[in-house]
Amino acid sequence: MALTFVATIASQAAMSGETTTGAISDALARRVCFDVYWEDRTSVRLGATIPLEIRIGSDFSYGWTTSLERRPHISKWANYFALKPFSGREIVVSEEGFDVDAVGKTANYLEKRAKVFNDKARSIPFKIPSNCEPMFDPKTNAKSQMMSAVVSSIRHQFGDFNENSGTHYPRQLKVIIGNFNIDYPATWIYIDATREVFMVNFSSEESSVAPNNYRNWEYVLQQVDNPDSVFELSKKIRREGISLVVTLESPR
Repeated sequence: MALTFVATIASQAAMSGETTTGAISDALARRVCFDVYWEDRTSVRLGATIPLEIRIGSDFSYGWTTSLERRPHISKWANYFALKPFSGREIVVSEEGFDVDAVGKTANYLEKRAKVFNDKARSIPFKIPSNCEPMFDPKTNAKSQMMSAVVSSIRHQFGDFNENSGTHYPRQLKVIIGNFNIDYPATWIYIDATREVFMVNFSSEESSVAPNNYRNWEYVLQQVDNPDSVFELSKKIRREGISLVVTLESPR
């Protein structure tokens, strides 16, 4: 109940154009749960309340903490987040993690840290969710457009694989697309005929936030090679996914 209340207030604030600490906390909680569930980030301290340094800017907001994760053999791990309003809410558009002792003097570390720490930075308590089972938002126009772009990417890129890479995917290709929210950085697809898994990258350098016009948009599909990852992701995609038959593009 409390999480739903915070999310509602955060969404209302984002719709009004105002970025609040609640909106940032909600966005980070959603991203942390994505990392925990879909990417098996077992180092996250689920259920803990930790200090979070934030800076709210006119275009981007930023977060920084050294208390989110406990990684083996690393004395201090820092997490950096950049956030931006999109489709009525704050979403995380990039994140990085740092072994502070190893990279604490590098240019990239100092640059990211400087984005947070200035005279407008403040510290807030952040409650890490204790349960990260996925919860999917109601269907929206933005999500429908993203799904259409995923299907278009499958149609084009798997057709191209057949034409140029020597693969033999069926022209009527049965896939399961992992369900997603519009603030996800990625989702995955399961290919029934070959038992392969591909990542669909929503957060490329070209567009860290999904575009407003998806008509000609295409996402990058990348095959997952690690057998353990394929096994674990396959289970989750089949449990949470959407089954479709996609007609691949014909060879030119």
